[in-house]
Amino acid sequence: MPSPKKLKKWRSQAQEHAENAEHAADRAEAALRRIEELTGASAPGSAAGDPADSEERSRVYTSVRGADDTPPAAAVP
Repeated sequence: MPSPKKLKKWRSQAQEHAENAEHAADRAEAALRRIEELTGASAPGSAAGDPADSEERSRVYTSVRGADDTPPAAAVP
């Protein structure tokens, strides 16, 4: 088993990578919304056009913590 010092380092790195991934997902969603605004079209599979769909779907990595949200990548076993 690795030393506690290494485990602490790996945990810290994993949290940092997870945060970076969540920020990247936020930036990608913002870019997609901006592209949709500029072109006036929605991307395939996007819930931008139908408000009912947007309530059914949660954002995969950036959803707010709650009972029915999808966990961030770092929390998936």
